[in-house]
Amino acid sequence: MSTAPAAGLTAAGDSWAIYRRLLKYAKPYLGVFLIGVMGSILFATSNAALAYLVKKFLNGAFLVKNPAVLWEVPLGVVVLFTLRGIGDYVQSYYPSWVGRQVIKGLRHDVFSHYLRLPTAYLDGQQSGHLLSKLTNNIELVRPRRPARRFP
Repeated sequence: MSTAPAAGLTAAGDSWAIYRRLLKYAKPYLGVFLIGVMGSILFATSNAALAYLVKKFLNGAFLVKNPAVLWEVPLGVVVLFTLRGIGDYVQSYYPSWVGRQVIKGLRHDVFSHYLRLPTAYLDGQQSGHLLSKLTNNIELVRPRRPARRFP
């Protein structure tokens, strides 16, 4: 019998343990993250409202021939796209800020650990290797997002 499935389960269990440990760094910033979630809700709501606005324009301008719609819809579009832009900014900025704070906390903890290491250990290590762990390796925790495409 092969032990590969058992090893896979252990690796998955280790991944969850690491993920839970990283969540402890993000927990103090839950409120800020929720502001980003509210921005996502605002952005999604504005997309749904756009469909309603188009329906109102088509019904009011072509079927009922209501001249007030010709003033209401352009103002609605300006307000709607302003809210959409605010929602897009908030949903992008605040979760990214939380991610940067997590990276900052990780770097602080690793640097604090470096300060407590014995001198003999530090003498045996290359300074570039230690610096790489502090800067580049910690940065790998942050997920990479593909470049945004604008519609």
